[in-house]
Amino acid sequence: MGWDDEEKSRDIIFSLSSNSTASHFMETVLKTANDDFHEKITERAFLGYLPKFCANGVANFVVQALLITSRNKSQALKLGEEIMPIFGDILHSRKGIVWRLSEVCSKYRILQHELHEKLCENVKKSESKLTIVECVPILMAFHPAEEEGGKITLDANGCRIIMNLLRFSPKLCEPVLDGIMINFPADELIELAKDPLGSRCIIDGILDGNTKDGAFQKNVKKLLKLLEGNWSRLAVHRVGQHSVKKVFKRLVSMNDKAALAAELAQNKAKLSGNNMGRSVMESCAVQEFLEGESAWKTRVAQMARMETLLSDVISGDGGGGGKKRKRKRKKTGDGADQAGRDQIVSDD
Repeated sequence: MGWDDEEKSRDIIFSLSSNSTASHFMETVLKTANDDFHEKITERAFLGYLPKFCANGVANFVVQALLITSRNKSQALKLGEEIMPIFGDILHSRKGIVWRLSEVCSKYRILQHELHEKLCENVKKSESKLTIVECVPILMAFHPAEEEGGKITLDANGCRIIMNLLRFSPKLCEPVLDGIMINFPADELIELAKDPLGSRCIIDGILDGNTKDGAFQKNVKKLLKLLEGNWSRLAVHRVGQHSVKKVFKRLVSMNDKAALAAELAQNKAKLSGNNMGRSVMESCAVQEFLEGESAWKTRVAQMARMETLLSDVISGDGGGGGKKRKRKRKKTGDGADQAGRDQIVSDD
């Protein structure tokens, strides 16, 4: 890279970044470099020159890699602040950069208000500034299927931006949630739940939010009511089944869970007819619901405990919330070691 010559190395890095083949090398460098070298290459070649990279049809992908590999809040803030002045230029032509910028804003809790403002000012060329509620459908660019049984079309990067907006601070999430629930009627929400991109970015965006927060809890319940009468149809769909399971899991009230289980139980024969339906029946304890309230509540409580245990295991807590595992050994009379039981010892 001609590192000893600062100007030369900067030119080489831009040349590599703007080449359709060599750009993959630059992305790999950014992803695998140690923190010290990542900081040096960012300071030398990118900061102060980001508009040039963003404007290039190939180098803008390297900017995306740079954003998502930023090593700390300070570095991410410098990158974000340099991109903000050209936000209007890249929103429509380089929306992938905005997607990655929103991801970084969510991760490091930076520039969130500023990103909202920029979206309102630039998402649509008009004399008056839009609200975030109005921005959501424009970003999503939802178009219904052209024929029965066909697929809806969505703007992939726009949907990913919305997903990241739903990870901002709770106060900023509320207008985004309203933008989804107000602008899209039940039939379109159903189509979103059946679409891989819509399900992952929009429906999961709502359901993966913190249900202890009032806005998300309210909208999960609203989703239950809006799609009432359609849950069984989603339960037997290859993609839609995931939304049914997740809604059941994320509902806080047992009465709301029971309402969903009751609707599914009414269509037991339909659900039993394919693998997706049977999987939903198991996840929502539909068979136990038919057996009686006591059996159903017991099963739901068991599933909740198992989910908590599994979450602890995956996070490495071993069910002990960040505790270390120590092995205690005892000696027998003849001096041989005998393994004791594993003890979970608190770090306190």
